[in-house]
Amino acid sequence: MQAVASHEIGHALTDKVIAKMGSRLGKQDGAEAILKEAQKQAGHKGKLADMAGKISGYAKTNPREAIAEAFADVYCNGKKAHKESQAIVNVMNKYLK
Repeated sequence: MQAVASHEIGHALTDKVIAKMGSRLGKQDGAEAILKEAQKQAGHKGKLADMAGKISGYAKTNPREAIAEAFADVYCNGKKAHKESQAIVNVMNKYLK
């Protein structure tokens, strides 16, 4: 139940971050921009989908789902969350402060 709730909260927070980025990008493009920033922070090379796949299979479906899955991973697993998830949440926190 916590994973589902935190995943959905992750979607809502993603929309807030995209709005704070001041971007006129759509939701998918804004989410992709968040992932690209997190990818640099995590030192991950390669495709965004490859990085998302480190979080979960579902995270690979699209950037918005990757962010929501990362948020759920960090919320439910804390310091044991994947480094990719932690990088995504760190980027989100940067914009939410």
